[in-house]
Amino acid sequence: LEKYNPKKLSDKNINKFLTFTQVLIYIEDHATEKITLNNLSKHFGYDKFHFSKLFNKSTGFNLSNYVNNLRINNFIFEYRKTTNPNVTDIALKSGFSSMPSFYRAFHNVTGSTPREYFS
Repeated sequence: LEKYNPKKLSDKNINKFLTFTQVLIYIEDHATEKITLNNLSKHFGYDKFHFSKLFNKSTGFNLSNYVNNLRINNFIFEYRKTTNPNVTDIALKSGFSSMPSFYRAFHNVTGSTPREYFS
């Protein structure tokens, strides 16, 4: 959102900016839940193809990658603040539905495995 300067936006674009800000807040608030393009676009009243294009253009990520980045960052935060952390427990609490999807996302985001990352 850094590229948007609200002072330079038209009324129409200000509404888009505010809606998109609400989208990002919604995603952060619901990151541990199942988030789909279909559900998210319906929730905010967009066609899913238009919403996907807008999301990709605005964030530089597709929805899945954005959510995985957020979940991995949440995982890293929780892992570091937990005494004797359990990777599986924290990964599932971070919103991942399986360990293979967690490990794949972790590697895509950090370029390493959790063991490598935290050692």
